[in-house]
Amino acid sequence: MEQSEQKPETYTALILAAGYSGRMGKLKGFLPFDEKRIFLEKIVSEYLTFGCRQVGVVLNEQGMRLYEKMPLQHKNNITAILNPAPEKERFFSLQTGLKALKPAGAVFLHNVDSPFLKQEVLQYLADNFHKQAYVVPTYQDEGGHPVLLSQEIVKALTEAPDYDQNLRVFLQNFAQIKVPVNDPGILTNINSPEEYEQYFGKPYHKSL
Repeated sequence: MEQSEQKPETYTALILAAGYSGRMGKLKGFLPFDEKRIFLEKIVSEYLTFGCRQVGVVLNEQGMRLYEKMPLQHKNNITAILNPAPEKERFFSLQTGLKALKPAGAVFLHNVDSPFLKQEVLQYLADNFHKQAYVVPTYQDEGGHPVLLSQEIVKALTEAPDYDQNLRVFLQNFAQIKVPVNDPGILTNINSPEEYEQYFGKPYHKSL
């Protein structure tokens, strides 16, 4: 399989953040990452630093209301996309985002509960990009986030007639490229108050 050259500015980043965050009790994209930024801002800043021209985030109605009120960093560089039916789950949210963005190249797919994104990981994925495959970072043989989807796969996802699908099963129809990285952060999902306290070393408060 021949590698395909793509410049960073031709990439799109799509951040999925439309879940209800039931265990967390607060929308995960709006959790504080540090003293100045929430999860969403941290993730967006990494993609913009990498050079992505287009960064979209899919939000539910509550998330959209919060997003519109907050003076977020890089707001002018973000396309906020409403998922009107988050109960239809992840595949539908992904389709909603892709249809709104209409990306012209490959897409980084990122879950908002995975905030420990690093430039080196994005570069490794881009360096191993193929136009007929998707690229997955691995740490100790376990796949993590984000995933880099070729435009061919993006088109297939967008046109899939059935939203009630498992993305992992859907991707089995395409070639997978695994890229080992020395970064355990690719495996980290913050899904509960206990996990937040474990990784950030401070008490979790719903009112944050």
